[in-house]
Amino acid sequence: MNARELWRSAAGIARARVELRGTKLGARVRAFGAVLVEGRSRIEIGSRAVFIGGMLPTYLSCADGAELVIGDRTLFNYGVTLDARSSIRIGARCRFGSFVHVRDDDGRTRAPVRIGDDVWIAHGAIIEAGTTIGQGAVVSAGAVVSGDVPPGSIAVGNPAISRPLQPDAGAPHEPIDSSRREVKRRSADEVRTAIIDWLDDTRCFGDAERLVTSDTVSLREAGLLDSLGLVQLLLMLEERFGVKVTPSEVARPDQQTMRAFVDLVVGT
Repeated sequence: MNARELWRSAAGIARARVELRGTKLGARVRAFGAVLVEGRSRIEIGSRAVFIGGMLPTYLSCADGAELVIGDRTLFNYGVTLDARSSIRIGARCRFGSFVHVRDDDGRTRAPVRIGDDVWIAHGAIIEAGTTIGQGAVVSAGAVVSGDVPPGSIAVGNPAISRPLQPDAGAPHEPIDSSRREVKRRSADEVRTAIIDWLDDTRCFGDAERLVTSDTVSLREAGLLDSLGLVQLLLMLEERFGVKVTPSEVARPDQQTMRAFVDLVVGT
């Protein structure tokens, strides 16, 4: 991580402390643009959340008696509006495109909004009062969502209609039951999160999620690891997950990617 990236990360953390002062702010939250806030004491923002800058500020509003809770590592593009009159709860690792609008009161209906972990809401989507979006779901650009979006589905249109997300084309169909697949997926997420946290704590100072632009790019070639860091990372994985890794298993660049490290722990 070069000096410019270090400075940018530190500046983002410092700006978040100013823009989001008075909220219940987690560790290493970063703001790279303006964030307008009303009802600060009733807003909770999880660790390592990110607010990206752009042509318009993001707007967070929480009325008296309401709550607005944002999970860890959730990322907001510019121009997002979160307007809580009752209750809005957003899970961890969610992604919000620019100009997304989430509200729990449309002037006729007031009902809580629940957004699960790992949800992606694309540009210009509107999430209406009473909506529940399940874990891993996707809301397409411009969709207007009211009601339930099941986990692992995609919501499209106005009013939005949900359908299951299609599996990757050409992906092999593993002879593995759904419960085992879910355990494996959760385990992979746990390993990836542990590596991101380790990079944050030792090298990236809260900016690892943004700097790991692809899980298939060598972390050494991306400048996030050197030879000593590679050894330290393997020691961390061994201590935390009980894996034994020999140097020959991580000698090549294609063996030093995020995906490769996760596969070493979870298995392919």
